[in-house]
Amino acid sequence: MLRVAAALWLKLARKNRTVFLVDALCLLLATYLGYALRLTLWIELGFRQDLLYAALAFTACVLAALYAGKNYRVLWPQASVEEFAHLTKYYALGYGLFLGVDHFWKGIVVPRTSLAIMFFAGLFLLGGVRASWRLAEISKSPPPKARKRALIIGAGEAGTLLARDLLRRMDELLPVGFIDDDPAKQGMTVATLPVLGGRDRLTEILEKDNAIHAAIIALPSADGSRIREYLE
Repeated sequence: MLRVAAALWLKLARKNRTVFLVDALCLLLATYLGYALRLTLWIELGFRQDLLYAALAFTACVLAALYAGKNYRVLWPQASVEEFAHLTKYYALGYGLFLGVDHFWKGIVVPRTSLAIMFFAGLFLLGGVRASWRLAEISKSPPPKARKRALIIGAGEAGTLLARDLLRRMDELLPVGFIDDDPAKQGMTVATLPVLGGRDRLTEILEKDNAIHAAIIALPSADGSRIREYLE
């Protein structure tokens, strides 16, 4: 039952129009929360018209900014941290546009506390929905029966991206740890994997763990001599 629900939820995420609609509902809910948490769950009669106008203006401004930022061209079940940051940037831009509308349009009254609640509630809802799509995508594939254990040499940006990609794809290679010469990274965890030591410990680690089948060099800035040292 849960797998069916997750599959249907992911199906929604793959249609731009559906994502747009979900965002609109989230922003409308964020506006309601902004008023409800500031006033009362049952909005007083005098504020209901303000709530309606604020909801329409807030939703329109943020959706326009997200659309301009091409956030509806993103395949969110496979989104990266950079794409979430991009979403936050254009959400803030849309919120700023709404603040301008609120300032110059005298037809609505939005309490200042409500403005703050709306900002954080909207960001939480938009980000939370997308995070749920991302988690559903990661968890939908069962792990294969047999995978080759691999070390990643280099716990920098390239190694981190490689590790996350291998863990996500569940393909033939299973990363089990990093080798990195940076003393600050020794004993730390990067992309859920431990940094086991520097290159001086590479032979020791390989001899100790006979189940390691491969070592992947992820050092795009390293010169040829350094790469040969690892290969030797």
